[in-house]
Amino acid sequence: NYHGHLNRNIGNTGVAVDHEFQEDVTNAIRNKVANVDNVRSVRSVAYGNSVWISVKLMDDTRAADTKRAIKKAVSPDVKGKTIEVITDEGALGRERNIHNDIPQRQPAPHK
Repeated sequence: NYHGHLNRNIGNTGVAVDHEFQEDVTNAIRNKVANVDNVRSVRSVAYGNSVWISVKLMDDTRAADTKRAIKKAVSPDVKGKTIEVITDEGALGRERNIHNDIPQRQPAPHK
């Protein structure tokens, strides 16, 4: 421990997050976004210090109004965090490709 870095609490290391809680928050955000007018589908929701929501729209000419409506709808659930809404097809494609490149967990074989 020459540098004094071992056995020391650094940031939030070792903090476990309840998976069920994460699912509840994600589902609450998804449901609110899905009910916003002009939203065709909710592609993804990611959150930490800020909340990122990617959506496909029915009418891209109404993107600015729809983004404002999404932010208004979810702001009570994210308690002051920055909300970013992505509607750009190129960004959605990149997000999809990144998701597809990440190995997905497979369920354990049933015994």
